[in-house]
Amino acid sequence: MQKLTPHHKNNQQSAQVAVDWVINDHFLNVTFLFEGTSLKNEISGTPFNWGLWEQDVLEVFVREKGHSSYLEIQIAPSEQLFALIVEKPREKFYFARTDELSFSVSTHQAEISIPLSLIPEYTNGDLEGNFFAVIDQNFYAMTINTEGQPDFHRPDLFRSLV
Repeated sequence: MQKLTPHHKNNQQSAQVAVDWVINDHFLNVTFLFEGTSLKNEISGTPFNWGLWEQDVLEVFVREKGHSSYLEIQIAPSEQLFALIVEKPREKFYFARTDELSFSVSTHQAEISIPLSLIPEYTNGDLEGNFFAVIDQNFYAMTINTEGQPDFHRPDLFRSLV
């Protein structure tokens, strides 16, 4: 398990969030574990779950190494999903399919299985990405930015997932 790092602006530093992942022939399987807190089960009432990141949510950003576009997946304890293909952070993106994703979420653990075929331009190469959690308006990442505000859309901070 890889411990996620809290952002320095967090209000609460007591939560512990960790992630583990396994890549096989067809899937990226991700498990999140959290201690010292629990996810709040809130419902997003927006189309396509836009704004899901404004509540408790777990996020996976992944792409094939050498490519610029990446897949963004968010899961909430309300069992809501949000998925985008991001070509240029905050500028060019479109909704991704979610019908092939399988996941489960409880108050202290979440698992998601992502078909590799959903990753843009995937050609069986090595993957890189980042994992995130937003819990009670506190931000965590495998590789967190150091600027004043948390910023998950930083492909320059993606790490190898091999």
